[in-house]
Amino acid sequence: MPSFSRTAALGNYELLALIFGNFLPWDPTCLTRDEVVQGRKQLRDLAITCKAFKETALSKLWIYLDSFLPLALVLPDLRVWDSGYYFIGDLPKDSTFRQYASKVRVLNLQPSIQKPLSISPHAYVLIAKLLEGQALFPGLRKVVLQAECDPATELAGLPLVFPPSVETPEIYGEGPAKPMFANYCPPFLMTQFKSNLKHLSLRNDKQDVDPAVVEAIVQLTGLETLDLQLPQSNRIKPESLMEIGKAFQKLTALKIDVHFPSHRVSETSPHQKHDLDTSGLFPALKSLHVVSRSENQLCACIPAYLVKKITSLVLMLTAPIQTTDFFASITLSLSEMRSLKKLEVFGGESTRVAHWNAVLPLLQQQPLEEFKLDVFQSPSWTASLETLVDGAVAFHNQTSKNTAVIQPLRALILPSSLKNSFITLDCLSTLAEEAIGLEYLAISLKPEGRSSERKAIADLLFAWRTSKRSSCPLKHLAVSQFGQNIVFSAQEYDDLAQLLDLVFPQLASIRPYDGEKAELYWNQHWWFIERLRKMYKTFRLNQLPSL
Repeated sequence: MPSFSRTAALGNYELLALIFGNFLPWDPTCLTRDEVVQGRKQLRDLAITCKAFKETALSKLWIYLDSFLPLALVLPDLRVWDSGYYFIGDLPKDSTFRQYASKVRVLNLQPSIQKPLSISPHAYVLIAKLLEGQALFPGLRKVVLQAECDPATELAGLPLVFPPSVETPEIYGEGPAKPMFANYCPPFLMTQFKSNLKHLSLRNDKQDVDPAVVEAIVQLTGLETLDLQLPQSNRIKPESLMEIGKAFQKLTALKIDVHFPSHRVSETSPHQKHDLDTSGLFPALKSLHVVSRSENQLCACIPAYLVKKITSLVLMLTAPIQTTDFFASITLSLSEMRSLKKLEVFGGESTRVAHWNAVLPLLQQQPLEEFKLDVFQSPSWTASLETLVDGAVAFHNQTSKNTAVIQPLRALILPSSLKNSFITLDCLSTLAEEAIGLEYLAISLKPEGRSSERKAIADLLFAWRTSKRSSCPLKHLAVSQFGQNIVFSAQEYDDLAQLLDLVFPQLASIRPYDGEKAELYWNQHWWFIERLRKMYKTFRLNQLPSL
């Protein structure tokens, strides 16, 4: 590369920012803790490796904070007294504190389990005084506030934290159920940011939240996305959802987990009318995620006029699945959901399954793109699980009566750690042959055949090497290994890595099921298997001889 081209590239802030964004996106709240830490380390290394990288790398490094503490540590003349941080200096406009604070775009304030040294109230007051009315984070776009038990303390800093640039507040935890939250937080948002807010999320799954909070949200008419997950708030009126639908003409995405006493609504209520004129309700809505909590029936808390717009449905179960027609009623409801793309089934500790054939109709009723199953099970479930997988894949590969191909399943997520329940390599091999559209798979895997009579790793590898060529489009595989005491030989590590490369030639990554790399099965086995697989993929793509 000519020197002038190299200089131009290294001096191009926009280009470097685009590249460095791959290490840590501007909103990392969707990443696991491990991924955030790894991204920060990479950006730190870039900043100290090359002077041309320093400004851009630091901008990306400070784009996300999950605590005030890292920023407080660059305050001038910082002191520690009585388990708290104090400072007695000044904050000139060119101070490191102001420079880094101006780069923050996402602030995720999580309650700390461990109680480290805290920032003293004196420090907050002095910062506010020295800023002379200016915003602490002038470029802030998103605030995630996980308020727990004492919102009087945790919400006290809102005027200092929230600048006019904030578009997205997300508030979780027990705090929203406190009277102080209902009386303070919504009015604060209405008066200060009514015209700026575009996205709002409010979640509390344990306590009853004052219905005044939901009624106040109606005033935020500029919202584009709304997430209301308040399953224990039984005082919210059905009419509130209709008022939201009328007020939010720009709303494109809605998530609701809102329920009424006994999951019942008067039959004369507009909430229950299928033929209601909905021309003025949610006119821009494209994505609708709802949660049903009425076992094997569609929850009556879900407005009838929204059923056809549902794109994502969650079924929350507590009762055991004891009959093959357990989901017969909900299956009929699914047939009305013409926009449904994603279905999730969650169960509690008492949700044990006697008949797994009952689950299959949920997959075969609609051309789903994603299906997630997370329930407890009866012993010796492996054969039923693999039948479920085979049935799901087979249905999504068939052709309908009008000869149009049914939308292939793109994501399949199965339980991660169930007793006597796992996917074998035989099933995984069959899935690779039949799953023509599958791109994401999360499973509990037992890295061997179903029994001693079935093909082992080496036999499957030989079969794929000699007679099979996979066209499976799978790109991401999340694994939870069944059995923590499995011992691999060096040859089995190597064979399994080669097999996975042949079975899933487009695979970009294998990751631990829950995203965290601290799991024993990952540290002991799978990180090494994944490293070998990537090596064999490189050999294959570059037509190099294997070792």
